Order: sequence, then C-alpha cells, then structure tokens
Amino acid sequence: MAPKNKRHVFDPALIQDIMTGIPGSDGRIWVSYGTVELDENLEGEEDRALTFDEDAGPLVEVRLQPSDKVVTCRVATPVSGVLQSQWVPLVGGDEVVVVLPMGQEQSPPVVIARLNNALDKFPEKVAGKDARQNNIAFTRTQTPTIIEAGSLYMIRSAQTGALIGIDEEGNVTVRDGNSTGFQFGPSGFAVQDADGTGQITLNTEESYASIWWQSTVLKLDGTDINLAASGNVAIGSAGNTPVLHGMASEQAVNLLVSYTQVLAAALNLIGPTPLTGSGLATVVDPAGAGMALITAAIALAGSNGAPTLTAALAALTAALQGPAPTTPLTPGVGCAGFIVS
Repeated sequence: MAPKNKRHVFDPALIQDIMTGIPGSDGRIWVSYGTVELDENLEGEEDRALTFDEDAGPLVEVRLQPSDKVVTCRVATPVSGVLQSQWVPLVGGDEVVVVLPMGQEQSPPVVIARLNNALDKFPEKVAGKDARQNNIAFTRTQTPTIIEAGSLYMIRSAQTGALIGIDEEGNVTVRDGNSTGFQFGPSGFAVQDADGTGQITLNTEESYASIWWQSTVLKLDGTDINLAASGNVAIGSAGNTPVLHGMASEQAVNLLVSYTQVLAAALNLIGPTPLTGSGLATVVDPAGAGMALITAAIALAGSNGAPTLTAALAALTAALQGPAPTTPLTPGVGCAGFIVS
C-alpha cells in the first residue's frame, strides 16, 4: 500500500469559516489569493488588464478568492526606486497573491507575488536543462525582455573571471577565462591576448588600423603603411615564388604584339623562297635560334616610345575591348591579370 501523502492544500475559505464563528476573532482578511481581471472600463481595449497612475505606477484589477470581490491593486516589484523598476506583463487570468494593509480592501491592496498554475505553466525546459530537478537557478520570460542600466553593467563568472560588460562610455568588453579580451565602442575595436603580446586595433577616432605582435608592428592610416620588425621583412605570394609568376593583361598583349613584329621582320628576311619546316622552326623554336627573336620582342615590349608598337597595341586593345570569359586561372584580356604557369 502506497504511503499516504501528508501534504494538504491550503483552503482559505475553510479557515475563514472556522475563524468567523469564534468569539473575539478578527474577521479581517490580511492575505488573499486572486486572479487578474480585464479592465472593462477601458473602451476599445478589452484585452488590457493594466492601467498606469502617475503617482502609484501600474494598477491592476484583481478578483479576490474566495470573497469574489474585485479590487484595484498596486504591484510590488523586486526593484523599485527613482527611475528604476522591474516588470513582467500581467494578463487576465494570472494568479497572484495579494496583501491587504490593515485588513482593509480599500487600503489599497498590493500584489506581492505571482503563481504558476494550469494557465501559467512552470517551464519544464530552460536552456535545454530540466527545470524541474531543483538544481539550476534561472529567469525565463515569455515576453520580450529589456535590461537597462543607468551605469556600468556586467555579467561575470566568479569561478573563471570571464565577463561581459558595458561601461559608462558605451564600450562593450568580452573577456574569456584566460583574460583574452575583445572590446568595441565609439572609438573602434581592439582584440588583445591575455599577456599583452599581441593586439589588433581599429581606431576610428584617430583613423588608423594596426596589428601588433611582440616587436613587430604593421600600421595603416589611410595614406601611409608603416611596417616595423626587429628581424627580416619578407613579402611573398602565398608560398609561390613571385618572380615571373604573374603578369598584367597589358603586359601579355604587349609581349605578343612585339613578338609578332619581330617574327614578321624575320620572315621578311627569308624572302620569296619557299618556307620549309626547318626554316620556320629556327624562327619560332625558343630552344633554337628563335630565342633571339623572343629576347628582341621582350626588349621591344619594354620600350614605351615605339610609335609602331603603340599603334599596334592600341588597335589590338580596341579589337579585344569586350572582356573574355574568365576562370580562376585565366582572368581574360582587360581583367586584373593572367596567371602564368
């Protein structure tokens, strides 16, 4: 046989009936349950359960139980004072606990607590954890929530020292348990490691950005780039040797036109005799005599003052004015450049 549950549900009506018949007993009610009522006096706002008084603040209509009387109640909050309070919206049907100062319903009464019930169910899951096990503390609201501070506001882990804070100047700081921090605010943002060895900064007030690691500093101010290092400074292209690795579209066209001019001159020297395969190979084969032609073409491509080259390049550029289809390896004529493999 299962053990009998010794807990009993408190019945205020029963207690009232018992006390009423005792001579000399105080029949006033000091504490009562109640349910929030919709304010029927607000025309066009039938769903509203709250009014606001300039002096008393929020006022709510509550039907007391078991007396079934409707009273206008003030609302007590955990935080109250000059321009500060804490609030969660009240709606019709919410169950509350009401105190009646001096036992009078005209005092006026004050709502001091709210209760979960069948209408306002207690949350079973909070942040993925079982809230019914009595092993976590939480605040969960169903309505949009605003936390506003008139000064510094901070959430900090006492165990690790990690924190999220907002100071009076509007700077937001996020710091982990190892003291590596990120801060941003009106003057920009900065990321710094725990021991101050490195920092990345964007300063909008002084208009500069910098990367600092130990004794190496890179600073950009919109006009100049300053690079300082205690050792060597090396600039590469993603691990590939930058020499002869890439050229601009104009350079490739320039070289092609120059080589064509030199090739045409070499063919003119051959004359009207029949052109054999071996003779042509000496002109176009880079491993043979044609290397001299390539060398001459490169030299000619580098001379910007050659009128013939300038005219030929202009004509070729006009003919290839439309961008060619591009791929990651061949951007096309008129694009940023060719990748030479």
